[in-house]
Amino acid sequence: MKIKTKLFLGILINVVTYLLLMAGIYFGQTKYAELRVIEEYHDVRVHAWLDAQRETLLYLDDFFGRALVESNSSRRSTVMPERVRRALGQISMLLEVEERERGVTAGASLASARADLRKIEKRFDAIYDGIRSIEKNRDEKKKILISQNVPRAIEQFLPIVEEAVANEKIEAAKAAYEVDLFLNRLKWLLLVFVSSAVLLSLFLKFAINHSIQRSLRTAHRELVRGTREIAAGDLSSRLHVRTRDEMAELRQAFNEMADKLQESRQLLLERNQRMIAASKMAALGEMAACIAHEINNPLAVLRILAEQAAENLGELENPPREAVAALEQISGHTQRIGAIIDGLLSFSRDASGDPMKLVEVSVAALSVLELCQKRFESNGVELKIEGQEIKSRTRCRPAQIGQVVLNLLGNACDAALTSFRSPKWVRLKIAELSEEVEIAIEDSGDGVPLAVRGKIFQPFFTTKGVGKGTGLGLSISQRIVAQHGGRLFLDETATQTRFVIRLPKNSILE
Repeated sequence: MKIKTKLFLGILINVVTYLLLMAGIYFGQTKYAELRVIEEYHDVRVHAWLDAQRETLLYLDDFFGRALVESNSSRRSTVMPERVRRALGQISMLLEVEERERGVTAGASLASARADLRKIEKRFDAIYDGIRSIEKNRDEKKKILISQNVPRAIEQFLPIVEEAVANEKIEAAKAAYEVDLFLNRLKWLLLVFVSSAVLLSLFLKFAINHSIQRSLRTAHRELVRGTREIAAGDLSSRLHVRTRDEMAELRQAFNEMADKLQESRQLLLERNQRMIAASKMAALGEMAACIAHEINNPLAVLRILAEQAAENLGELENPPREAVAALEQISGHTQRIGAIIDGLLSFSRDASGDPMKLVEVSVAALSVLELCQKRFESNGVELKIEGQEIKSRTRCRPAQIGQVVLNLLGNACDAALTSFRSPKWVRLKIAELSEEVEIAIEDSGDGVPLAVRGKIFQPFFTTKGVGKGTGLGLSISQRIVAQHGGRLFLDETATQTRFVIRLPKNSILE
């Protein structure tokens, strides 16, 4: 995680903590206000209920009073008897009118009807008087009952009202206690929440600061260590990139710098290597030229004298056979010395500028045998040649291919000599593949240790003693073969030490 991301997270955590704190305070205040409103509403509701009970008592008192008044007024009412009397009077008047109109014939019947009406009226008065006496008695009893039961009912209802009022007061007290208890809990909760938020914010801030400081300290130590290692010459030193923050970018930049330094050093070593090889070859060429010049002059004299002596002996009739054989040996050895000097001159010169030629691989590989044959014979190492009949050609610089083969033969001879195995031998084998021509050089030595197989082609790496090797031979040889489009490698599948040169095969004709 990058440093700016960590700082942003720290700020974000502080902001979120502040918002949560404000939200908690707002929630507490809102809840406090709601509880206060509920408490006040509860008190108002209790008072309203008490007022309603008082109004109910007043209503009952008024109701019973009005009931008594209405009962007395209905008892004294004479509406119904007066209406009956008026109806009976009207019927009597109608009977008199009917009697006058009909005359004497209907008078007896109408008179009996009027008599019946008077009887009915008297009977109705008697019945109504009985009813009034009954109602009077009933009203008196009702009045007595009401006067007796209303105070009793009120007395019975008042304890219920008082108990209800007491219960409401208890509930109000409980509600007030619960409100106070909740408010106290809410205060403690807010206090704990605020304290936790502050502590969490401080802890996260400390953790982020500690993480940033630790990352900076670790990066500082690693950079100091890597810089000191590079300053000491170890350009293979690298920093481990574990994170994706700015320190990782710094480590990556350091590693890229080390890679470029190592590449520059490798290029410089290769350049120095080429310069050393060129200087060696130039010195060898100059020395070979001087030696050749110094040897060729007396060698030419010997050759001329041998030829003249052979001619003089030929003029004799019976020349001594020993003298003729000696002169032939002198002539042959002088020619061999000349060939060796020519090969030495050809090998010691810089052939990198020579044009590519289409030559037989066997010719290019075997051209250097004259330069190393004597060394093998004098040290008792057998040199085996196989495949010299191969006629496959490759486009190359013959002198450079000869340099590579000569270097590999020299290394193989040294490996065979340092081994305790017997017999000691070196094999040079030329083989034809489908697309390539192979030159393999194998020896009877102890082999290349596994620990150094990956380093043998590195510049200045050698397993020989001090003064016996520069560590440039295999590196230069591999570069020369690569310039010809081929490969030089160690065959790790072979039972003995076996170096292989593979060159691309070309057509026989140029």
